[in-house]
Amino acid sequence: MLVLAERGLINDARTVLRGGVETAIAINALARDPGFVAQIKDAHFRSRRTLANKIKENFADSYTPDQLANFDAEIAEANAWEAAKGTPGGRKAELTDIKWEQTAARYSHELYQLLYRSFSADGAHFTLDALQRVLVVDEKGRITGLNVGPDSNGAGLIDVLSGAVLMFIWSAAPFAEINGLTDDAATIQARVQEFEKLPNAFPTFAPFTRTARG
Repeated sequence: MLVLAERGLINDARTVLRGGVETAIAINALARDPGFVAQIKDAHFRSRRTLANKIKENFADSYTPDQLANFDAEIAEANAWEAAKGTPGGRKAELTDIKWEQTAARYSHELYQLLYRSFSADGAHFTLDALQRVLVVDEKGRITGLNVGPDSNGAGLIDVLSGAVLMFIWSAAPFAEINGLTDDAATIQARVQEFEKLPNAFPTFAPFTRTARG
């Protein structure tokens, strides 16, 4: 991510950073809820089973019998994990995916509201905000070309670096807490307070201009 940012590839850096923020949310959840491990396993088996089923349904002719057998094994493993969950309340337990907004709301809402949303809508996903980073637009809003070179807008770089620092801080703090590193936890908190006083410490809503960029 830092290499991409240094090269001026801000949109790519934001996309990579968004993945890191999701991991940071998971770290906070794991630190505060040992049961979150089971949710990760649920999501893993659910994803693998869905992928295997969809491949078999749509592209079976493109795979060998051995490969198809591997897909069957993935499905069987997921089914076994699901069956082992039991039947809470008399209902069959089902594999569930992780709802990152709900997870972050319980353990690290700052990461989701300040970073995850921003770097998803303007980076990871195909949106107007992300699209405008690769377009050259004149003062009348007309597309005049493609921006294929490094992003020379300094605000974009500052936003990425700010997000990276916050992601690290909000991941290091729970790590220090669960490992009994009391002094380190206090040091991290002090650094957070110092960081908050810096100009442009937090990512902005619109870190780039919507007019022509050279």
